[in-house]
Amino acid sequence: MKEITKVTPNMQLKLARERRGWSQKYVAQEVGTDAFTVSRWERGATLPSPHFRQQLSTLFDSDLSELGLFMPKQSEVPDQAQAQATVQPEEDGPATPKALFDPAIPPAPANEKSLVGRDEVLRQLKQQLFTGAGKPVSHLALNGLPGVGKTALATTLAYDEEVRAHFSDGILWAGLGYETDLMGQLNHWALVLNSTLPDPLRRNYPEAWAECIHATIGQRHMLLIIDDAWEFKHALALQVGGMHCTHLVTTRFPEIAQRFAPEKAVVVRELADSDARLLLMRLAPEAVQAEPEEVQALTAIVGGLPLALTLLGNYLRVQTYGGQPRRLRAALERLRHVDERLQLSEPQALIGAHPNLSTSTPLSLQAVIGMSDRQISERARTALRALAIFPPKPNTFSEEAAIRINALPVEALDELMDAGLLESSGPARYTLHQTIADYARTQLTDSQVTDRFVHYYVAYVETQVNDDGAISHEYNNILAALEIAFEQQMLPALLQGVRAFAPLLIIRGLYTVAATHLQRFLDAAQALEDVESQATAWLNFGKIAEQRADYASASAHWQQALLLAQQDQLDGLVAEILMELGTLARQQGQPEQAQQFFQQAHTIAHQLGDQYRIGATLRNLGILAREQGQPEQASQFTEEALAAFQQLGNQREIARTLNGLGILARHQGQPEQARQCYEKAVLLFRQVGDQRGVATSLGNLSRIVAIHEGNLQRAHQLYQEALDIFEHLGDRRSSAQVLHGIGSLQWEQGQPEQAERTLQESLRMLREIGDQHTIALTLGELGIHAREQEHLEQASQLLEEAYALFQELKDRRQEAIALRELGALARAQDDPARASQLLHEALTTLHELHDRREEAMAQYELGIVSRQQGKWDEARRLLNEALTTFHAVNDQRTSALAQRELEINEAQKTRLVDD
Repeated sequence: MKEITKVTPNMQLKLARERRGWSQKYVAQEVGTDAFTVSRWERGATLPSPHFRQQLSTLFDSDLSELGLFMPKQSEVPDQAQAQATVQPEEDGPATPKALFDPAIPPAPANEKSLVGRDEVLRQLKQQLFTGAGKPVSHLALNGLPGVGKTALATTLAYDEEVRAHFSDGILWAGLGYETDLMGQLNHWALVLNSTLPDPLRRNYPEAWAECIHATIGQRHMLLIIDDAWEFKHALALQVGGMHCTHLVTTRFPEIAQRFAPEKAVVVRELADSDARLLLMRLAPEAVQAEPEEVQALTAIVGGLPLALTLLGNYLRVQTYGGQPRRLRAALERLRHVDERLQLSEPQALIGAHPNLSTSTPLSLQAVIGMSDRQISERARTALRALAIFPPKPNTFSEEAAIRINALPVEALDELMDAGLLESSGPARYTLHQTIADYARTQLTDSQVTDRFVHYYVAYVETQVNDDGAISHEYNNILAALEIAFEQQMLPALLQGVRAFAPLLIIRGLYTVAATHLQRFLDAAQALEDVESQATAWLNFGKIAEQRADYASASAHWQQALLLAQQDQLDGLVAEILMELGTLARQQGQPEQAQQFFQQAHTIAHQLGDQYRIGATLRNLGILAREQGQPEQASQFTEEALAAFQQLGNQREIARTLNGLGILARHQGQPEQARQCYEKAVLLFRQVGDQRGVATSLGNLSRIVAIHEGNLQRAHQLYQEALDIFEHLGDRRSSAQVLHGIGSLQWEQGQPEQAERTLQESLRMLREIGDQHTIALTLGELGIHAREQEHLEQASQLLEEAYALFQELKDRRQEAIALRELGALARAQDDPARASQLLHEALTTLHELHDRREEAMAQYELGIVSRQQGKWDEARRLLNEALTTFHAVNDQRTSALAQRELEINEAQKTRLVDD
């Protein structure tokens, strides 16, 4: 008679659910399973796993004992060595045969928490295994890198209570490896199933055993795990289950996984950083606590690969048991070397050893990766070693680069992909895991690979210098090429690459990285006695200093560059340096000096017939004229610059000049014209693929949309799009500037707390970068917000600091605006005399600069001061003038405020007359 286990319903769990009015479906959704499983728990057909016991305890806010979730006194897992049966009959149902659990299943993990960071993939796998109450999914596949933990996942599933309950007739296990004994596996399964061939004469035929096993399984509900399949035909040969069975294959080969389970192939990824740290913490807690930064660096080096982390953790644990810091530090130093990490090994147990290694062979990364390496062709091996020159995952590289640097056909990449050694990272892009790259790099001996890599990326950065997207994709590869050029003393290539790449690094705010490469560039130029490159180095050093607001150093660097360029009669470079000196003089409030520099550059450009530099100098002269309050001349210069770039057909510079015209139009109270300029600039930048230009124009456009159209939601969308682009490009300075705009907008939208957080984040980034101008703008914005929230002392500190910075920077326009805001603060502090003085001073400057809107804002503030002083007629005049301008520039929000102040003024005057 077949053995039957006694089923005891869990009434405590059921009553706890019903008292709360919850359905089984609701409980299932909350803990991450299905209603059928909850029903089985309540019927006592199975006990929840430790994970689900904890989930239920949390959901019901009750102890396990209150829910009837006691741990059984005997082992929950049957004795695998004896393949003991586990029987779980349904209520009122007939007894079932013993469940067969293959003794070949590797030993269970030492404890229930040993598998770190795999909860989600286990949940996903179980969900797929349990799909369909009637007919289970027939095929599943796990695919991933060598050492990623595919076998560990399959083993965990084999011991999972819910999986065993679902496959009530048992689980079979086949460990294949690259030297598969197919007949041996079939014979083993036949033995476990007590299956006998009807025709002994066919015992040497695999198909005979397959048919026999299939017939024996029949209608049973079983899980057949086929671990470490190296050939599709072997996985297919072991597909012997019946209609109620699921076949689960694990393999390092993506092709096998896709062919075996086209719709149910799951890729097992490396551990996330947090999970990798947790695993090391569990394996070697003393090492992690003693040297957290060193251990964290090692975690990153091995790229979250569980096998590598396990080997590292076990090794470090041994090194720390004696409590000697010296020994741990020595171990960490050894592990920095690739060879040491690859050779790190530990002996295997006799039971559950790796299917591809004899029990006498220690388990190591070298051995595990080497298995795959030995199975591919010589051509693919050559390609793998060449690809190791690329920075490893998460970096990616293009198919074109891989082919050019390999000097091999694309089929070599296909073979590496099929072998699971190379990963896809999007259309025509690839990535190589850190440990595989380490393995291949130790065997790279072809020096031509290095030459091809450096020259490919030097040429790439030169040809793609204006394509932000292309440069962003290959950023790490370009840096790697320049590093190799420096280490190998490939000086001409180094000069060529840094000359093109350094300006892009500066634009992105990566000043330290840029300075490092520029110093190498300068040293190489001096060694080669290349004066032009020396001058170029000093030109770029000056740009870094200027971006950091170190204007004295910027001027000194540019003067050094100018001296070298003039000595060697490098007229084009002279003109470029003069433009930088002119811009610096303009920013420091030295318009006459700036004019001289720009005119000199303009003259040289004309002499050279250099239409590009002619346009650039005219654009700079236009900006200077605009800031000097000469809008007509500014328009003339900028229009001439636009014509020069249009003659060249340079769409990028046309777009940049349109941005300048838009700013000019906005300052002159012509918002519609400004909007048209910005929109056309966006269109042109998109056409030429200049993402940075797109983002800059979107930022400008958002101001028009917010202030003059009153569409704050649309303005926020434009700002967000600009921010996304700058963050993607790694341009921290521009990102911080856009955050400033978003913070201002959030204030207008009535979100003061969010605005404060955004502006403070912008300020933090700007201080790190050293952008003094935008720091001052942000301080001013925070000061205005503090004033409007009646935090007057804080407002005073912020606005005074902003005003002092603008004075130091000699920015007349922003200095006047800061004065105006200080005047408004004095009004709030009940100091009308000081308010009037500051506002009149600001009004005079803004009038000279022809900045209509900002001048009107000063008139508006003065009008309020006059009203508060009882000067009704003066207040009316000032407020009417301001209102007229606000209407002209279509500033709807401030128009409404001015109209309200006029009404208050008239009402107060009338009340006084009546009294």
